[in-house]
Amino acid sequence: MNHEENYPEEYYPAENQPRVPERVSGAERTENILKLVQANSALIQQGLDVASQITEVYAESQRLDAQVAMTEKWSQVEMAKTAAKFYATRELIERTFGEREKALSAHYRALDHALESGDREVLLAAMQQISNIVTSSPLEEIQEFNRRYNDPTANLLDW
Repeated sequence: MNHEENYPEEYYPAENQPRVPERVSGAERTENILKLVQANSALIQQGLDVASQITEVYAESQRLDAQVAMTEKWSQVEMAKTAAKFYATRELIERTFGEREKALSAHYRALDHALESGDREVLLAAMQQISNIVTSSPLEEIQEFNRRYNDPTANLLDW
């Protein structure tokens, strides 16, 4: 093919496709462009389909990226809540058993003193208090604490 311009061959239509002459009227030029579009309509449609698929894949990728980010944030929040619950429960157990130990020690001292002095009323009161402490379960308090902790409507300050 002989071309007056110095453009590579691929810039020119194939032999079986209509060619737009260099000097034509506006109507002829439009008609020739329409012929080119009609001759390449399948290829144009394939390009549009690919562009549509790329857009859909990109949108899905963006949606998944947002979902992954949201899941990571949710996971961090849940981990922080679990850690806070663990530390709060541990603190409650330590305090509860620490207070029990102090109360029992005080009552045993009172019991020892009552035995030494022979004070029957103090002896019975100390034994009653020791019995109350020993028979009560601090784990029930922890279960109540956990129930309230897990209930978003419960006020933990009233507990």
